[in-house]
Amino acid sequence: MSFLDALGKLPMSGGVGFRGVPMSRPEPPGLSIATMVMSTTRYPRLASENFKCGLLLVILHRTGRDISMLSTSPGDGEVLIMPGSAWSVLCRSQLEGIPAVFMEEIVFSENAAQPSGWGQNVADLVGSTSERIAASLSEPPVSIETPGRYCGEWEAREYTRPSSQN
Repeated sequence: MSFLDALGKLPMSGGVGFRGVPMSRPEPPGLSIATMVMSTTRYPRLASENFKCGLLLVILHRTGRDISMLSTSPGDGEVLIMPGSAWSVLCRSQLEGIPAVFMEEIVFSENAAQPSGWGQNVADLVGSTSERIAASLSEPPVSIETPGRYCGEWEAREYTRPSSQN
């Protein structure tokens, strides 16, 4: 059994996660397909390596895999993005002065986890996320045990619609 097959057996997670993107790296495109496993965390301070990353991605999971119980750092609340998952930029915002891009996972299956913690609309989501960032900013810095684990490039290719053949 391969690593991806084993991950595929874990339950899907439909929550909100975070991933940082360094200042030197580009923002994710409007539509993209993940090309590799990427780690996210439920904690914005950890994802941004104490708010030192240039951009905070707010990840709206539907098929992420919660591996916190298997992780070497179970308190991180680690959820993995699976390769082949499709993502759309929902909106961009400044959250307490921190640039953020909200990324929604697009699924075409009834088997995906139901979203939790997203709110009723985009305004609710941005508001509740801004509150989480404000609370996190008031907390002391956290120890970054593995730099780059939650802050790294958005490993995905831009999705472009195939041209129609006339």
